[in-house]
Amino acid sequence: MERKGFMHEKTRIFFIEGRGKDISFERWRVSLYYAPHYAKTYFLETEKEYHDFITTNQRKCYLDYGLFRQEKEYLDRRYAH
Repeated sequence: MERKGFMHEKTRIFFIEGRGKDISFERWRVSLYYAPHYAKTYFLETEKEYHDFITTNQRKCYLDYGLFRQEKEYLDRRYAH
């Protein structure tokens, strides 16, 4: 794959989607995609932690979900045989 992603809680993450502040709680969240259509939500306590997390890890990930999905699905099909 073009981007190697990063390890987070024993899972390799390839795309980060910043979701912003929760409406009901004092926390910030990101969706961490490890496969097409599969993500886990990670919560951060402050806006600074949220921005630092994204800034630190974004350069290792795909910047566009569509590109990540297209490449991953292609590789999965290619190596399925």
